[in-house]
Amino acid sequence: MGAGLSHEGKRTQLAELLGICGADEATASRVLARMEAHVREGAAFRIDRHAGPGFGLLRCHHGVINPQPQPVRVERLAAAGGDLLVGMDGELLDGGELRRRLEEEGRPFEHDGCDAELAGRVLAARGSAGLAELRGSFSLAVWEPVAGRLTLAVDRSFSRPIYWCRMGDALVFASRFNALVACGALDGGELDMLALYTTFMFDDLHDTMTYYRQAQALIPGGLLTFQAGRVTLDRYWRPRYGGPRVGLDAAAEELAAALVRAGRRATADRPRKGLMLSGGLDSRTMLAVAEGPLHTFTTTDFYNSEARIAARLARTRGSEHTWIPRDPDHYAHIVDAGVELSGGMGRFHHAIFAGLAGRIARSCDVAFTEEPADRMFKGFYWDRRLLVAGLRVPLPGRTRPKREGIVEQILRLEVKGQHHNRPWMLFREPWRTRFLEELRSSIERQLADAGTDDPRHLIEHVAGQRCPGRIASFQNVSCVRTHLEYRSLFLDDELRELSLRMSPRWRLGAAAMRRALRRIDPRLFAIADANTGVRPDAPAPIAWACEMAADAGFLLARRMGLHAGHQTNKSWSDRAGASRRPALAAMLAETLGDPACIEPSIFDTDQVADALRQQQSGSRGKTALLMTLLTFGRWFRRFGPGR
Repeated sequence: MGAGLSHEGKRTQLAELLGICGADEATASRVLARMEAHVREGAAFRIDRHAGPGFGLLRCHHGVINPQPQPVRVERLAAAGGDLLVGMDGELLDGGELRRRLEEEGRPFEHDGCDAELAGRVLAARGSAGLAELRGSFSLAVWEPVAGRLTLAVDRSFSRPIYWCRMGDALVFASRFNALVACGALDGGELDMLALYTTFMFDDLHDTMTYYRQAQALIPGGLLTFQAGRVTLDRYWRPRYGGPRVGLDAAAEELAAALVRAGRRATADRPRKGLMLSGGLDSRTMLAVAEGPLHTFTTTDFYNSEARIAARLARTRGSEHTWIPRDPDHYAHIVDAGVELSGGMGRFHHAIFAGLAGRIARSCDVAFTEEPADRMFKGFYWDRRLLVAGLRVPLPGRTRPKREGIVEQILRLEVKGQHHNRPWMLFREPWRTRFLEELRSSIERQLADAGTDDPRHLIEHVAGQRCPGRIASFQNVSCVRTHLEYRSLFLDDELRELSLRMSPRWRLGAAAMRRALRRIDPRLFAIADANTGVRPDAPAPIAWACEMAADAGFLLARRMGLHAGHQTNKSWSDRAGASRRPALAAMLAETLGDPACIEPSIFDTDQVADALRQQQSGSRGKTALLMTLLTFGRWFRRFGPGR
């Protein structure tokens, strides 16, 4: 394949729900037409349309999972209240028992295997309280014509997002934030500076915020009701932290059993399935619990250690395996795809499979990815880092969090945070002064809603465990959806609940998960981890030393000219090296120098230019901030307020 698989273009269409409620016919028609035009750019999936009095809906899908046209009409047994119209993005898992109970209650089904109908019948029978019985990866839009009531809901992980805003007396919603902007619903809106601060500090957006003050995301387990022009927000589920104290072996045994059940639920149906397989712990755990054949895929810059170990894992389980080499300028190719997938709210480079999913779709209909395993079963406390020759090298052991001063500890998170890079210096006054002040206030509000005083749980609550679908790395999932359906074992609700009640001590460093994998499949467990080069049960200091030695050796080989500057021995490229390749360097210079991207009234353009000069002269420290600037800038030029 030469230098790498050729890129497929800028296909960034997602399976999704889009709609409007409460508008007059002309407005609804105009909004739906603009939404459809936005999602149709190069689209290769089916679009279901509904336009009726008071309610319009578009559903985009691949025709693989729940292929029946939507919205599905669900009749109530009693005449009072009228029928429901149900639109669903996603799927319910293990809904057979729920369906049987409803049938025993005298509620017949018209369709076989239609999750939208199942959800509608639950709501018709139990009202919004029935949402707690739904398990899976989904978003719902339910319209009751007689009552004139719209209900929107998302699953416990926000894995199928819904963004919404008011448009006069109407409500507009979309799975993809940019579609909400493109349809004109946010014309005249204002930039939310707190959202901007949060992205530059953490690379993730917290809570319900978006880049527009007038638009919100539904919270995980969130429920929105719109009736007679009034919006009511509630939750049918909320994360509850902590549970009975058990030892590590008991925790690992419980996790192993839950993983096996989740694997059965996720892989027992008929569609052809694929797995994005790395040489690490998360994806091999998915491989271990899968029922039936999986076609596995690995993408790297060259056939490195990650690719070799992934191929060995696949052979061990008898899976057909495909290695997909990336083009040297892959990161430059995926910039605008990442901007579209994330709505600008997370660095583009997380969309690592963008442009490659079409290759995967040749061999499977449903792709599995490992997100959000790290947020659920690896703990999220900051590593201690040492600055060595411009590199932030992790030290063995982790800082122990304390309840006192928890806000400042969160602001200084080392793993994901950018506090050490002083991102506020990129902004002009008064935004520079407000940066940390407003972030502190935002974190305090989130902590008040956590329902726990455990400092480890508090850190995780803010850092993303409560809302996996809002973390920037979830673009790994989103970009797969451009060509085929996706699933993740770690979006299973049983595992979600288990991760919340498991002791942070057993999640930290994936202690319980490692032991669980050893119980499930000793053969896969015995193969070296690509990140460390040693078995997953190697003592932490040994694993750390081996990983550091391997990284140092590869860096030396790269400086000797044996590898290109962007290459690594892992799945991810070296982003600092990639940013200095001509294509991405030119894109950075063009974007960061354009006032339509980097608004001079908000950003200190001298500081931005200096950060770019440092990067291009060989410094690595500003890479993450520059990637954030590039992502936000290209989003702002097309979708920002006033554009």
